[in-house]
This record gives sequence, structure tokens and C-alpha cells, in this order.
Amino acid sequence: MNEHRIEVDIYRDGCWIVWPVDHRTALAWLHKKGCDKPKHVHELKGSDGLSVRTKQIGSVIFLAEWKSTPEMHAVLAHETLHAARDILNDRGVREKRKHEEATTYLQQFLIEKALTRLMRK
Repeated sequence: MNEHRIEVDIYRDGCWIVWPVDHRTALAWLHKKGCDKPKHVHELKGSDGLSVRTKQIGSVIFLAEWKSTPEMHAVLAHETLHAARDILNDRGVREKRKHEEATTYLQQFLIEKALTRLMRK
């Protein structure tokens, strides 16, 4: 299993990327980090990825695997949008058209940092 923390200094927050994991190893990883079990972590079963927000360590993106394919890049984009919204929501920035740029710039940052690590040979 691999893990990488992306620091989002401007918000004093971050996002973990953890791969490859299944439902069982995701729960074990969260437990090891001292996190409460998120309500929807069961959604990782049969899925390529899942983003959860924890009180203890912030956002976590679990990927069932990583292959540099269009499908997995799309999964990463999907999950980083959830993470970006969670980070901003914790700061009182609600989903509105006027906040869209803050969300998309943060998503772009998360994708770039995640891909930099995921595509390392």
C-alpha cells in the first residue's frame, strides 16, 4: 500500500492519497491513523475510488489501484472534486456559482500534486 499527503498550506489542511486499497485495507488504514469510521466507506466495495472526510486527518482519497489510464485519471478528477469541496466546506465556502473558481483551482492543485506522486516510477 502507498500513501501520500498533499499539503494545502493556504487552508492549513491537506488530502491523503492511498492506493491500492480495498474496503478492508481502507478501514485498517483509517484505524491506524486514529480515525473514526466514515459512514460511507462501504462505497469502496466494487468501486475504483472513494473520497472521505475525517475529523482527525482531513480528506482521504482511496484508490483501488493506480494505472495511468484515462479511466483512472477521470476517477482521480472525480475524487479530488469531492476532496476540494470538503476542504472548502469546512471553511464555510458553500457550493455556489460564485465559489466555483475556488473549488476548481483547489481541485486542479490536488490533481497536479496527486499525479506528480502517482506517476513517479
